Amino acid sequence: MEQGGCDDMGKTTMLIASDIHGKENIVEAFVDWIHKMKHSFDMIVIAGDIGNPQKPQVFRKILEKISVFKKPIYYVEGNWDVNYQACDEGVNLENSGPIEFDNFILVGHGKRMSPFKEVKYKGKPIILVTHYPPYSIMDRGKRLESSQQSLHSGLPEINYLLDFYQPFVHVFGHSHSFGGIDWKINHILYVNVARLDRTAKDGMPIGNYALLTIGNNRNVKIDWYFINGVWKSCSLCGRRFHLPQGWSICRKCANRNNLKFVRIDSKYSNLRLTVYTKEKDVGDERNLFFTKNLNIPIYTIKDYLAFEDFLDILMVRMVIEELKKRYFKVIIVPK
Repeated sequence: MEQGGCDDMGKTTMLIASDIHGKENIVEAFVDWIHKMKHSFDMIVIAGDIGNPQKPQVFRKILEKISVFKKPIYYVEGNWDVNYQACDEGVNLENSGPIEFDNFILVGHGKRMSPFKEVKYKGKPIILVTHYPPYSIMDRGKRLESSQQSLHSGLPEINYLLDFYQPFVHVFGHSHSFGGIDWKINHILYVNVARLDRTAKDGMPIGNYALLTIGNNRNVKIDWYFINGVWKSCSLCGRRFHLPQGWSICRKCANRNNLKFVRIDSKYSNLRLTVYTKEKDVGDERNLFFTKNLNIPIYTIKDYLAFEDFLDILMVRMVIEELKKRYFKVIIVPK
């Protein structure tokens, strides 16, 4: 595990962003804006989708532009970060493994979905950075590879990483609909920092980013900003926010109908799945296909409807896994 620095009187401030999608002009506007705002921060954390798979050199160019701040850059890969040129700027958290600071450990997962198990024995609070959201938490959108045509873009694997690490902050991107929103559920502060490449109708950059300040004893402060934004009062809740000039409603009010959490009964945290070869033979052990125990991270799932979808995904995956053991080829038919 690597050691990090940058703490000042027990506090560390991160400049966090995500979803640049290879747009150099956006990064140039972002750098100019940060200089204009005179923000003070200790490091930069990017939650994926930095580059463009059709332009391999752009990933490197973007990190070079951001390195002008002379601060450590940490990142995870997103689904756009393939076929890119290697560069010296920035630290891929998946390659480095967990990085330990004075008052927290920074852990990142891009494509790897198995946890760094040594982190559990350090005893320090954990900040988890991923590109994808956890399934059902601020993750509206479709996954192109989903055979079930889910309206969720989050991954169940992230829910299990949350269950393993028990972080006090989870930073992610990918789901643009909920970008610019933080939402505390149980003991975790979820921070969806997508997306930096947002533009107004006239092409003006209005991407969101945040300053995340970590103090001692899990104290967290988050301040949201938009490129070319102004301070104004939300027309619904009346609180003051930094917003694009053409907006009148804050991000939470704009998504308030989707920011509702229902606690799932703990009896559903451990289930047993039994599958038979034919519906009419349920209970007949001679036609038992397979049986498995399921551990469900229920406190990371938004509500009962999402819980049912989560189970559906797990069951389909397990059935496919068992079928592949028995047959040469398995064809998945969408709903």
